[in-house]
Amino acid sequence: IEFPPSCRDADLVPFLDTSLVKQKRAEFVRIAVELLLRTCLVSPLNSAELVEESGVTVLVELLGFYMKVLIAFSKVTRADLKDDLASEDVILGIISHVVHTLGGIAFFESGRNAIKALENPSGFLLDWRRCIDGKLLKGLDGKLSNTPIRRFALEGTANMAKDKVLPVSYTNHRAH
Repeated sequence: IEFPPSCRDADLVPFLDTSLVKQKRAEFVRIAVELLLRTCLVSPLNSAELVEESGVTVLVELLGFYMKVLIAFSKVTRADLKDDLASEDVILGIISHVVHTLGGIAFFESGRNAIKALENPSGFLLDWRRCIDGKLLKGLDGKLSNTPIRRFALEGTANMAKDKVLPVSYTNHRAH
């Protein structure tokens, strides 16, 4: 995933100009990650194949990208958004499927090992914590989203805790 030059939280509005945030492309991504989730749910062998083919890294990148999109959404008003952008519901759907898939993959030792082997786990852990604390899951209207992202993230946390994938500082953090 090609990120815009500036990726600091304070300056994430450029994320809204990328093609993966356009309505049709984001809907395609949502359907693709839902298909990936359903494929993994059908058979543990599919999950193992996903891990083997570096799918965990791709899913973590998708999670990071779309979490930044949510942050960018929180920095603008609904009137500032372009008409061709994906809705918040589509973005939350992508994140939900990615978190559900990663949480399920973490059930397996190979999945936990892939997560442990991430090149830069701090960004992933921050995004995972954001899924649990729910602050970004509030829509532009200020209401908490009705997605099961928090539940999937908590299930994934329980799976990752089996091999102490998460650092102690993360697991001791209390969600607000």
